[in-house]
Amino acid sequence: MNINTKYMENESTLMESLDKQVVLTSHRIRQECKLWGEFHLKSIMLEDITSCEYTRTSSPTILVLSIVLASFGFISACFGDYEMIRLGALIFLMGLVFIILYLLTNRKRLIISSPTCKITMKTKRMKDESIKEFIEKLEKAKNERYLKRKYNIE
Repeated sequence: MNINTKYMENESTLMESLDKQVVLTSHRIRQECKLWGEFHLKSIMLEDITSCEYTRTSSPTILVLSIVLASFGFISACFGDYEMIRLGALIFLMGLVFIILYLLTNRKRLIISSPTCKITMKTKRMKDESIKEFIEKLEKAKNERYLKRKYNIE
């Protein structure tokens, strides 16, 4: 957790996100974000978590279009006359632009919700296995916290 964050009694860190913005502890999950002129701090006690959602979206249509354009442009540039070479090069470059657009539209997010708050993590640099491990640790910590409170175990 952040240096200024104080732990609760018997609280320990279980896992942190790569960017150190989200921390899962034995008692809560906490997100601290600092952006240009903004500061966000969200904290959800484990017993208040209602859902955990991982989504991954992309635009395969853009990828297919980029491959078709780049291929058509390359073939036109290789086997055409001077005008066709120029047109083929332009079409090929358009295909490359669409490939870049496809890469920019890929999104991976992990959303942890409570009745009143949502913590949204951008997980672009995380592997799917790491995200699943984070979710499993969250579920396990929530269950352990529930059982301790139910049976008054310290």
